[in-house]
Amino acid sequence: MRAVGQVLRRARSGRIIVKLFVEVKEGTQLYDRRGRRVGVVREVFGPVRSPYASLEARTDRVGGIIGETLYSRSEPEAAGGPEEGEEDWEERGPPRAGRRSTGAACAARG
Repeated sequence: MRAVGQVLRRARSGRIIVKLFVEVKEGTQLYDRRGRRVGVVREVFGPVRSPYASLEARTDRVGGIIGETLYSRSEPEAAGGPEEGEEDWEERGPPRAGRRSTGAACAARG
C-alpha cells in the first residue's frame, strides 16, 4: 500500500476531505493503516500543486480517523507518460491560440 493523503475533516455533506500527498484518480478506494476501507474518491479539487480529495465514506468511524494517513492499494502509474488515448503535448508542442486544449494537456503543463 502507498500513502496518498491525510484526513482533514468531515464536510457537512458527509464526505471526508483529504489533503493529498500524491495524485489519485476518482474511483480509487482508500484504506486506513490497518487495511480497512475508509472510502472512495469522488472528486479531486484545489490547486494542482496542493490537491484535495472528497471521499464518499464507507465507514461510520470518521471522527476517529481525522489526522490519519490514508493508503491506496494500487501501485503508482508510470510517471511522465500520457494515458491511453491522450496525446503527449511535449511531442506536438503547446496549444496555440484558437486551438482547443484537452484537460490532460493543461494538467501536464502544471
